[in-house]
Amino acid sequence: MEDTDRQDLGPFWACHQHAFTCCGGVPDELLSARTKPVVQHSGGLRREVHPAALAVAGQEGLTIDLCGPRPPATTGKVEKQVATSREWFCRGRGGTDRANRHEQWQAWHRAVWRPHVHRTTGTALDARLREKQAARRPLSPPPADVCERTRRQVAKDGRCSFEGALYSAPAEVAGQRLAWRVFPDPLTLSTLEPIPRALGEHCRVRPRGSLVEDPTPAVPRRRPYARRPPWPPAALPSTPATPRGASLAHLEVPVARRPRTL
Repeated sequence: MEDTDRQDLGPFWACHQHAFTCCGGVPDELLSARTKPVVQHSGGLRREVHPAALAVAGQEGLTIDLCGPRPPATTGKVEKQVATSREWFCRGRGGTDRANRHEQWQAWHRAVWRPHVHRTTGTALDARLREKQAARRPLSPPPADVCERTRRQVAKDGRCSFEGALYSAPAEVAGQRLAWRVFPDPLTLSTLEPIPRALGEHCRVRPRGSLVEDPTPAVPRRRPYARRPPWPPAALPSTPATPRGASLAHLEVPVARRPRTL
């Protein structure tokens, strides 16, 4: 069990990686419910496994076995663990933060859960865990890079919104769409060019309405003033400019004259 406040793609498979490490290896088969991080689309007997689940299964060499839509023989085994954890551990407990609750879980797991004798097998869970650890394979050194991918529009002020919070972006990409890779903790930004260009990362915040700024101040992008295009050669005046105060008699311009008596 791991305390988390999200159940999206990144935290879901990160918890699985932590469970493999805690149990001492990777099993040959993983029984999972038909949740969104595992089954992307499902209709009747048709099902489409999520690409992230296929990536984890391919890297760790395990087989993902899905529970049926409503049979209690398989789905009940998965959901029973949730009810047991709520009844035996979560009831009557409190915690200041996630780290404190995780410490309480580790202490309770070592003192209460692992010495518990299972009613079906008649042996302690700690003994069964040591037996199964010998049959498990070691975890792959580089964990699978599982994350959600999305796109966000950068506003004119160089900020973009995600999960109710505002994150700053470089000033040169204001008004553009950026590719986001959402991990359990960091958020990475990159451009949508044929060859993506990394723009940096932010720490993922939980409270809505938060503002996460880049430590380096962003210089606002200003649009240059429009300049008058140069005159074409045919439009240039053919006569030279007349200096101020000079006589205009040499220009031979006909001027109409009228008598003063009119």
